Amino acid sequence: MIIIRLEEYNDVDLDIRQLPVLLVRTGIGQGLSAPISFEPIAHKIKTVIQRTNSSEAVVQVTLETAVDFVMSLDKREVAAFGHQPDPTLSTRNLGDGGLYGPSILKEAQRMGWGDEEFRGPSSKWVDTERYPEWSGEGARMDGMIRRSEDQTRESIRGYKDVFTPWLQDNSRGRKHWNIF
Repeated sequence: MIIIRLEEYNDVDLDIRQLPVLLVRTGIGQGLSAPISFEPIAHKIKTVIQRTNSSEAVVQVTLETAVDFVMSLDKREVAAFGHQPDPTLSTRNLGDGGLYGPSILKEAQRMGWGDEEFRGPSSKWVDTERYPEWSGEGARMDGMIRRSEDQTRESIRGYKDVFTPWLQDNSRGRKHWNIF
């Protein structure tokens, strides 16, 4: 688990990769290919926050180190067990349209899907020659939501004198506004 602490966050001249974070071993190792150990990143640990009888449980590292560590654990587990859940097995019973019911099958056929079953990762279901870019209802909804977010952001910027944002002390003597 990666924890970002408010007192460590400062958005002035921030190199997000160097942000100090806590990396926590939860102690849950059931179902993993091997126990989790901070040994591979021992040389990058800035501080040990909590130690158990056998090893470190909570350490402080940079966000870059924490993300790289978690991604390496994910790669280790995929190498040991394959993708979980298996993308082919997880789509085995979509013949009835799954959660969407038969309407998704009709929509797929309208877009050119043949009689084949829906199987495997959904990313394989799209004919990229026929649909070379994001389109349809998903693209329309994404655009609508993006415009709404942009309008809300601009509205807040326009009324920032009306809002009374509160100052937060980040425990290093610097203060920052918590709303913008």
